[in-house]
Amino acid sequence: MNGSTMTQAIAVTAFLQFSGLLPQCLPVLPAPQARAVQETVNWIGQILEQENNITCDNPLLFEGSDGQFEAVMGCNCSNTQVGYSMDLLSTVMAELGRGLLKQEAPAILWQRLATLAMQVSGDSIPTKGGQEDHVEFNYTAAEKAAESACVLAAMLARCSR
Repeated sequence: MNGSTMTQAIAVTAFLQFSGLLPQCLPVLPAPQARAVQETVNWIGQILEQENNITCDNPLLFEGSDGQFEAVMGCNCSNTQVGYSMDLLSTVMAELGRGLLKQEAPAILWQRLATLAMQVSGDSIPTKGGQEDHVEFNYTAAEKAAESACVLAAMLARCSR
């Protein structure tokens, strides 16, 4: 497993964790806001599905000495769209935590969600010698979304007591 597939695995896990929490959040939102959240979550799911299909559907076949072929992932994807969608997912979770739970949950939890909502995905940044280089922060965006889901779950658990 390379960095791209690890990023996607974490992103899908974060998305599924949040999807499991969403039924607790949507009923208490005003209808237009609930609809917007659901549409955003659906869009993120479509991005993840598309990016995972791109990665998994492009194998390279290498013939071994025994005449058998070994399939090796042939996609060198950057996961830019995965990173952007994970940053968006963290923002959605922070907004839900702020709007629904800020008054009931400990301040440290909703402040952590707010911190996790800061965008980290980036495509290219200046590095050594001022040259632009591809530096992937999408793994960090996926990790951040996964942590956001855990924090939101903790907030929901505390508020349902």
